[in-house]
Amino acid sequence: MAQFAFALSRYEQFKNTIAPTAVRALLLRDAASRPEGLEHGEPIGIAAHATWRYLFEGLVVASGACDPQALIWSIRVIGVLMCPDASRHQAVREHCLAPIIREGRTEVREEVRDRLSGAFPEDPRFSRS
Repeated sequence: MAQFAFALSRYEQFKNTIAPTAVRALLLRDAASRPEGLEHGEPIGIAAHATWRYLFEGLVVASGACDPQALIWSIRVIGVLMCPDASRHQAVREHCLAPIIREGRTEVREEVRDRLSGAFPEDPRFSRS
C-alpha cells in the first residue's frame, strides 16, 4: 500500500513513463527465454500500456473518484492501518504516515476555517480572502 501511495503521489509526474518503464524492465528480464513473437516487445508494450491505462482508470472509477489524487488519502490510511509496526517499515512512514501528518494539518486547518467563516461571516479573522 505504501508503494501504491508513492506511485499515486507521483502520478502526474510519471504517468507517461510508467508503461514504457515496465516494458523496458520486462524486456531486460529473461531476454533469452522469451517466446517466439515477443522478441521485439510489441505485444509486451501493448499489454503494459493497456494494463496501466485500464487497470488504473478502473481503480479510479471503482473508487468513485474523478481524480487519481482522490484515492491517495484512502490508500495512505489503509497502509498505516494494515502495517503491524510502522516504526519498522520505512516505506509506510515515508509514503503514508508522513504525508498524512504533513498534509492533514493543512486539510484540518482549512476545514476549521471554512466552518468558522460560515458560522461568523462578519468576523474578518475567519475571512477566506
